[in-house]
Amino acid sequence: MKKYFKNLKKLYLYQKLILLFNTIKEIKLTNFQIIFAAYAIIFSIFLFLSIPGLFNYEKKIEEIETKIEQDFKVYLNNLSNIKYRFIPAPHIIIETGELKLSKSGESQIAKLEDIKIFLSIIDLYKNKNIKIKKILINKANFYFKDNDFILFNKHLHKNINKPIKIKNSNFFYVNTENEVSTISPIKNFNYYIDLQNKEKKLKLKGKLFDVDYNFNWSKNYQKPNIVETSIKFQNPNINIFNQFKTNKQNIITGKSKISFLDNKLNLLFNKENNLLKFETEKFDKSIKSDLYGEIEIDPFYFNINLVLKKFDTISLIKTMFSYLYSIENMVHKNLNGNFFLKINNKNNKLLEKLNFDFLIEEGKINLVDSSVNLKKIGKIKFSNFEYLERVDKLYFKSRSELFIYNEKQFYRRFQIPREDRINLNKIYFDIEVNVDDGVFYLFNMGINSKKDLDNENVLNDNILNYEIENLQQLTKVIRDTFKND
Repeated sequence: MKKYFKNLKKLYLYQKLILLFNTIKEIKLTNFQIIFAAYAIIFSIFLFLSIPGLFNYEKKIEEIETKIEQDFKVYLNNLSNIKYRFIPAPHIIIETGELKLSKSGESQIAKLEDIKIFLSIIDLYKNKNIKIKKILINKANFYFKDNDFILFNKHLHKNINKPIKIKNSNFFYVNTENEVSTISPIKNFNYYIDLQNKEKKLKLKGKLFDVDYNFNWSKNYQKPNIVETSIKFQNPNINIFNQFKTNKQNIITGKSKISFLDNKLNLLFNKENNLLKFETEKFDKSIKSDLYGEIEIDPFYFNINLVLKKFDTISLIKTMFSYLYSIENMVHKNLNGNFFLKINNKNNKLLEKLNFDFLIEEGKINLVDSSVNLKKIGKIKFSNFEYLERVDKLYFKSRSELFIYNEKQFYRRFQIPREDRINLNKIYFDIEVNVDDGVFYLFNMGINSKKDLDNENVLNDNILNYEIENLQQLTKVIRDTFKND
């Protein structure tokens, strides 16, 4: 009996092992089926995506050009060397083509060498027609004339288009004499309609005058008379936000919010016909700046006044001259006007009011007039401005005249002994500013009369010059000058 139960137990165990083996075998079979199914799906997808590569797209060039005109409201012509790719998404690559903003033969803005046109593969299978989802242009040079700006502005405001993206390209302006200027590298350009929010948008990331910037343009179709723009510059750090509103009389009004150097401005502006006027919105007493002026659109000319308050004068001057020098040869030739900069610095112990008058004419920036008020003493007027480069350092040079209005206050402020005092009305001197480190140099000093010295490289000559880093050094230099004169 024990042997029987023992054999029965062995039989039961054997059956369990058989059952376990069969279960394992079934699991392995199921896994195989899953793996096989996965490979089958991947292969099917691969086959589905790759079959359009067998199509002859060269025969569809006319259809492609027509669809681009219909869906993107631009004209892509003379297409050649078309290849199909499905990674990262189904698209065709066009090696060469010409881009226009109108059908006119003179409206070509770019010759393209790398165009990707992204397709709807389902519609391609379904209808055997090409349906384009977006266009990507890479490494292109765009040449805009005045009329092209008009066409593009019309495209922004009037046309409904599918997404256009541009990467790693350059923008050039071509004047009426076919001269090329204003080179602006474009890192990313996205131009599309946000269907969810019912907005048309343009997002641009690039560089202008060697300064990185981000530009955004948007128009909400629920408020078609309002357009918003924003632009952010780096070094100098400047942010500008604009909102434009157009009424039935085609008069444009709006607001601008500007921030720069830890300062904020709110502007109101009005454009009627050919004239744009603007002024600071005066509602916040904490605002440290005031901006006002007008811009004539055609021909383009501007008069702009900027008043700054509570700024570090020396740091501001250093930043200003460094930036002006960096863009000296990059200003558009059609940019003409006057820019008046006034700095009111009540916290400085000596400098009170600084005035700079910049004349921008035919692509050149000239400092035509400049002055600084010395507290209770007089006024310094500057002339004969120029830049000098020495040993990889930049200097700004000027002739200067100090007009003395309060002789007693001058002598008191600079601690001139009574025995060294004379009847004083003017002090002449030349000044150089090391733009890189902010150090000032005085030379060619003359009291009541000019010294007959005119040297372009004065710091390398044996002419007496003084290095000024602070007010104490300036006081000593002036005191020693009166003692030796």
